[in-house]
Amino acid sequence: MTESGRLPGKRDPRLGKLVRRLRVAIGLTQPQLADRVGVTLFEICRWETARMQPQARVLQKLAKALGVSPARLVAVYKPASPGRRVPLKRPAGPETLGWRIHRVRLAAGVTRAELARRLRINWVQVNRWSDVRRTDMWVAMLIAIARALGCRPADLLPGTRFAPRFARSGRSAKPGALPNGIGPALRHARLRRGLSVATLAGRSILTGGAVRHMESGRIRWPMLSTLTRIAKALDCRIEVLLPPA
Repeated sequence: MTESGRLPGKRDPRLGKLVRRLRVAIGLTQPQLADRVGVTLFEICRWETARMQPQARVLQKLAKALGVSPARLVAVYKPASPGRRVPLKRPAGPETLGWRIHRVRLAAGVTRAELARRLRINWVQVNRWSDVRRTDMWVAMLIAIARALGCRPADLLPGTRFAPRFARSGRSAKPGALPNGIGPALRHARLRRGLSVATLAGRSILTGGAVRHMESGRIRWPMLSTLTRIAKALDCRIEVLLPPA
């Protein structure tokens, strides 16, 4: 350890893998390890995924909780300044759904664990939503995420202007506690453009039965990719078919 209290060595992404391997070997869960080290579950998750480096003052506690000597961790460690994080690499090409959800969640100041608590689901599922490769999900879940973050569903749509407006947050938002579906908005938009069910189905590469079921409420929420095709066939913005909040 140097005079400044920092540990020598270059940062190595193997540190996160090593922490995870040692944690699993002694049968600890991430919440249990977080409790032993005296940090949040959010920090443990980011350490193990190499998104953030632990500070030098925490390394000794981490080594003790994992049952190893600090020297075991020093070999693959470079301390990070407080608050420094390894940025999420944006995928090449157009913005993805996963990347947009990640950006809005950070803008709202909500951790993955907190978002999982508000949605009453496992935090692992929240990690999957933040995968930059994700491009599709059920519209019902998209609306539930927006409600939990206190923003509009349209704010989570990739490719739109990034200007989320946050309202009252901290609410529980189970996917079942949603409006009646896109039926009324879909029927109104179709009739306004003078399209028959068959014409809309053909343009959006769907069956007539699927369109009728969505308008009647038998299918309340389709996949986002399906809703995108419908909006394109109706020549309208996808926000028209989504609830305002």
